[in-house]
Amino acid sequence: TLAMPQAAEPQPEGPAASPPVQGQKAETPRKEKAESIMVTGRVLDPTGKPVKGARLYWPRVPETETEEGVIEFSERATTDANGRFRFELPRADMDVPGGIGFSSLAAAADGYGVNGVELPRDKPSAEVTLRLVRDQPPIEGRILNTEGKPLAGIRIRVLEINALSRGRLDDFLTAWQQGYWVMAMGQMSFLYPPPLESVKITDKEGRFRITGVGSERLVRLRLSGPGVSQDVLHVITRAGFDPAAVNKAALGRIPVQLRLP
Repeated sequence: TLAMPQAAEPQPEGPAASPPVQGQKAETPRKEKAESIMVTGRVLDPTGKPVKGARLYWPRVPETETEEGVIEFSERATTDANGRFRFELPRADMDVPGGIGFSSLAAAADGYGVNGVELPRDKPSAEVTLRLVRDQPPIEGRILNTEGKPLAGIRIRVLEINALSRGRLDDFLTAWQQGYWVMAMGQMSFLYPPPLESVKITDKEGRFRITGVGSERLVRLRLSGPGVSQDVLHVITRAGFDPAAVNKAALGRIPVQLRLP
């Protein structure tokens, strides 16, 4: 276990300090919490093989709010030929003003879906393993106006990537159809998206394509730009998934007077 070395206590000047009264324990200097933790580990592909060149990200709140939101990313390490990495993470990046704390380390690599792992907040070091997932299917879509014409230049931003610890989204979809909105979202673990694919712009045909998300994920996308009102879409990344039945069941449980036109 690695820890920050403790500075030697300065010796008092002048007469020696008085010894403790009999029966009273001498006061022990309190150990300071290390200013950083050493994070080591490896990144594996879906079959368990090491991934070379995988990028490790840790989210943080910038000093000034950016156009894309309050969360920004910084790359902390890259895996070697054996899929291993090592870096020092300042605790200041784990504990930010306002009581917001982060504990999920994200890994991304070309051709795979992003994944994350929790880091301990009260230890001087952490050894973790991140397993990337298949990146099929990618998210593809087309933005049209009310007249059916394509909208170019629309910004599609990945707000969140959510996953279940079991891997598949079946439990979430069941809860969603039954109208347990809060419970359904509460089942998910939150993964911050890597910056590489966080923003896309629609082409002249109104089309966009997002990769690097991974399969069996719930993704929140925010749309903004000329010709559209800002909106958030929920996307399920599952091959062959048809949301029609799920949406119909969920809508049927909402009172008619509360449904959107």
